[in-house]
Amino acid sequence: MENLISLCMIVKDEEEVISRCLDSVQGLVDEIIIIDTGSVDNTKTVARRYTNHVYDFEWINDFSAARNESLRNATGKWILVLDADEYMNSSDIEGLITDLRATPTDKDSLKSFMLPIHNFTGQTVDPSRVMISQGARIFENQKGIYYSNPIHEQLTSDHRKITFNNLPYPIFHDGYTEIRVENHNKTERNLSILESMKTEEKLRDPYFCFILGNACTSDNQLERAIQLYRTSIASSAPSHSWYVHLLDSLISTEIKLNNYVEAYHLILQAMTEYPEISDYYCHLGILYEQFGMFQQAIHNFEQALTLAEMAVRQNRPYWNVQPSYGSSVPLQMLFNLHVQLGNKTDAVRYGVQLLQIQPKNYTILQQIWELLIQAEQDEEAIIRLFQMVYPNPTAIEYAALFLVALRTGSRSLSSYYHKKLVIDVSPNDALAYHLLQHEEKPFKLTIEMKLDASIALMAAVLYNDPQYLTAITEYRESALELWSHHNALLASPDIPPQLTDAASELLAKTLFILLRYSYNDIYFHWLQSMATADTINILANLMYEYGYYEPAVELYAILLDNEALSNKSMVNIGQWHFISNNSDDGYLFVNTAFDHEEDLSIIGWVFNYCSKNQYEQFLKRYLETFPNFNLPFLIQPAKNL
Repeated sequence: MENLISLCMIVKDEEEVISRCLDSVQGLVDEIIIIDTGSVDNTKTVARRYTNHVYDFEWINDFSAARNESLRNATGKWILVLDADEYMNSSDIEGLITDLRATPTDKDSLKSFMLPIHNFTGQTVDPSRVMISQGARIFENQKGIYYSNPIHEQLTSDHRKITFNNLPYPIFHDGYTEIRVENHNKTERNLSILESMKTEEKLRDPYFCFILGNACTSDNQLERAIQLYRTSIASSAPSHSWYVHLLDSLISTEIKLNNYVEAYHLILQAMTEYPEISDYYCHLGILYEQFGMFQQAIHNFEQALTLAEMAVRQNRPYWNVQPSYGSSVPLQMLFNLHVQLGNKTDAVRYGVQLLQIQPKNYTILQQIWELLIQAEQDEEAIIRLFQMVYPNPTAIEYAALFLVALRTGSRSLSSYYHKKLVIDVSPNDALAYHLLQHEEKPFKLTIEMKLDASIALMAAVLYNDPQYLTAITEYRESALELWSHHNALLASPDIPPQLTDAASELLAKTLFILLRYSYNDIYFHWLQSMATADTINILANLMYEYGYYEPAVELYAILLDNEALSNKSMVNIGQWHFISNNSDDGYLFVNTAFDHEEDLSIIGWVFNYCSKNQYEQFLKRYLETFPNFNLPFLIQPAKNL
């Protein structure tokens, strides 16, 4: 019986992932062809457990040459192409086989099928960070079909036209995660191949400019990338398969390079071309957020979510490039914006929605927890809320809940989740829990312990034992400096210490933990006798960042009385006045702060909270400082000031 499907792969040093790929196609493919281009690990040994067709091929910086070698060895009616860092759903096997068996051949053309490729991005695999592209991964195994181009290889036929149709069976790819890109030197390799292909003719090819721009972006050559993207977009059309990815890359890179006017016009163009797609409302929200126009950003992020919800109900895609543009990205941004505007209820609502999409986003978990603690939410209600998010908690999730309770200074909640732990926490977290519970008996110190500087310093002071400081992994010198000052103050309380910058920063962080852990006596003693103006500024800004506005404002008042407000503190107190409906004082502070440091985002606060006269006066100064940022929404504001 004729083989229906041949899997063709080229591999090199993929021992960690190749089994996942080959396991995923068991029952789908009839033969497996592996072309190894120089592995020095156990890739070939693993591959031979699945197939006898493992062949060596000398790497010549040409992906097409290696792929064509795999085609020469294939006998199936259809070719399926996968990379080792890709895999498929076993649940799709039956449907894919049925569709291929039902596909008739055509003497005038060669059939090929495009499959959706879900590319995981970010540090590691995260289902909420996916970029979806299309790739011709299944095609007829006929004489005359081959790959061309050394990289980003394309299916080619010298004799018959290749037709491309879509099938709904996804391929999952984690080769773009930061860890795998770094481990396999993909950026350097791809850029080298593309540079060897570069000719004057190639530089007039919009697709080549796009992929070379991507390689430059991966290598952080953004200025070069932007020129290539601009060249590509000038000759590309929405009908081109790469167009939406090019548009997304161009907009993102323009924003990264502070080319906001160019980005703004591209976004408006894209919204006209794709009015029902979330991506560009998300981009516009990001642009508004850069300028401190939080209300306008919120409107666009909410619109991105609304478009996504409508599309889901209508069973159609809401994105061009990344589904996260209609889900996790706007939710994260809406959470951040509402926190900064003091809208804690709205922030929690969006944060919980995000956590339901990204249950492993422990950063947002802690931020939600912070807001609930500040709102003096009933502890039973907090437990019920997170039972909704984690209905059947794993050991890791229980550990995360414990650590969040610990880091936010929730004594009874940390005790509740401590009883649920089935895995050990680090010695540093164990010591922090000991301190949070106000245990009188010293925590046993062992030689292999590695401690955070603030936690070790607190233990040293509370248990009068400097040995804790020996276990500090970073900022040990600063901790020793503070320990020395602490003891000196006990002997001579009227002599204020002179702190280094690093010690001042460490003191601020330690004071914040002392306050959270309810060590009020030490907190006020150190604040009054050891803290410098720099320390108080850092501490106040930490409090403000985490939403503890009242204690932050009390510290700002002390700094203001002593004419010691830092520029960041001045901006924060100005914003606090704005959200407290005291626009004149808010304007006074941010206007003064702008004299000392040019902050791009201040314009949005003035725009949304100040009078027309104040805005016009500030805009004149602003454009003198940022002459290239004459955006229409600044020059001709839609708001009726």
